[in-house]
Amino acid sequence: MQDYKLEDLFEYDMQNNALFVLKNKVRHRQVFPDENMNICVLADNIKIRMKYSILVWSVVHKRRLKPNEVIFHKDLDESNNCIYNLVVMTKKERFKIKEGLKNITGTLRLLPHPSDSYRYILEYRENGRLRRETFEDIVPAKKKLARMQVKIIKFLGKYVVSV
Repeated sequence: MQDYKLEDLFEYDMQNNALFVLKNKVRHRQVFPDENMNICVLADNIKIRMKYSILVWSVVHKRRLKPNEVIFHKDLDESNNCIYNLVVMTKKERFKIKEGLKNITGTLRLLPHPSDSYRYILEYRENGRLRRETFEDIVPAKKKLARMQVKIIKFLGKYVVSV
């Protein structure tokens, strides 16, 4: 396989959020992703096939992603490939973010116990598993729920622009 640099084949226009194929160091044509945000283009007789966001990030930063790195969209919109919206992070970090988003959008909840009317169940996701804690009283259960919500929101605030 040929060794090539993506920044020699493509140019990114930050003002218009557009990616162009270069031909003889001059903009030849604009590149658009398909409905799955993938790109398949022939540039200097080299077939390039990858995610559009990865290509944009790689062209701007002039390096390729390492095997354990992924691109994360700060505004959670996969179709917004503006360079200011793209962040590189490890797969482990992205997993924690996705888990936090799942907790905030519905997995983290306080439920009444099915058989005992004076007990409550706190349900949440942790390390990829659904966890359940049983409480004898509503006050400690609500305190734990509030602490978890604040902790998750603070964590997500570091990475995500809007939740």
